[in-house]
Order: sequence, then C-alpha cells, then structure tokens
Amino acid sequence: MHNNDTITIQGTAFQEEYQKIITNGQEPAALTGNNQGSNNANNAPPTVKVNGPVAFSFEDGGADGWQQHGNGIFNMQNSAAIGAQGSHSLQLTLANKSGQDFPYISVPAGGGPAFPHRGQTVYAYLYVNSNAITVNAKLVLIDGQNHWDVQNAVPLAPGTWTKLSFTVPPNFNGNVQQIGIQFNAPAGGGVGADVNIDAVGWN
Repeated sequence: MHNNDTITIQGTAFQEEYQKIITNGQEPAALTGNNQGSNNANNAPPTVKVNGPVAFSFEDGGADGWQQHGNGIFNMQNSAAIGAQGSHSLQLTLANKSGQDFPYISVPAGGGPAFPHRGQTVYAYLYVNSNAITVNAKLVLIDGQNHWDVQNAVPLAPGTWTKLSFTVPPNFNGNVQQIGIQFNAPAGGGVGADVNIDAVGWN
C-alpha cells in the first residue's frame, strides 16, 4: 500500500494471483529459472550427442504416450523451448509439497522384440533450469507383473542436461514393459521447478 491507501503494482499482482486460487481454483505457476519469468530458450544449453537409438524424441509435438502419476506433477506437455537432441522435449512442473512425495511418469516401452531386455541399458536426458530447488530423479523399469527395478537417485544439475542410465539386471522378469522416471524434491515445501525430458532410448 502507498500512504494514500492505493495498492502498489506488487500488491495488485498478488491480489490477482490470490483471486485465481480462491475464486477460480487455479494453481499459481511454478517459479522457474534463476530469475522469475525467464525464458528457457534464452538460456538453453547446447544439445547433447546421444550414443544410441532414441525411442522417444518428442519431435512430433506430442507426449508420445507418457502419463503422470502421483502428487506433485502438473502441466505435462510437449515443449518447443528446449531439446537435448533436436528442438522439442517433454516438460512437466514439479512442485513437491512434501519431501516424502515421489511422483513419476511412465510409458509403455515398445512391442515384441523392441522391448528392452536383460543386459540392455535404458537412458534418458533430463534438464532443470532452476537452482532454487534440489530435484532428484531415477529411472524405473517395470515388468509384466508391475514389479519395479529402480536405479539410485541422481541429483539433476541446474542449467545442463543430466543423463540417467540404468542397465536391465540379469534377474529381471522378462522384458521391460514400461519405463518410468520418478522424481523427488527432498526439501519439499511446494517450491516449483520445470523439468524437461528428452532422448529416451536403450541399447
């Protein structure tokens, strides 16, 4: 407030966001990047060289069958702002309200001989722009009976593409039926960050 009881610019912006939450039931956008309102395309890292085939490149502009599960994941969509290989990726907003939230995304792995099998390595490239939140991620391999094999958590380095890789173990039950990526923000608190996923494949 000014001394004359008029609302400042900041107060007006807050009032608009509050109105969205209370009246319309809309969630406020997550804070992303080192500066609020920054554009990923302006600070995008260089593309990476992927040593192997890519099953999910997201260059078609879609989500390619990926689904989100659990609390703390919002707004999963194709993004043309940044790509590990090419110009597109799958983007989601992560906003863990608790450090005990472990939301994930998953997709059917393929068909017939195209399924990843024992001894093959599944990989994916992930990017987080914000250094305001620590984000851990891990690949999940799911068999036909919905049993999970999960790699150790990998912290995502802000501002660069982080490669996740996980070799299908020798005792895995059959071929991999679904590939998942699970997320966690240990600090919780509902602080948000956009995460991009690209160049998912196996060899």
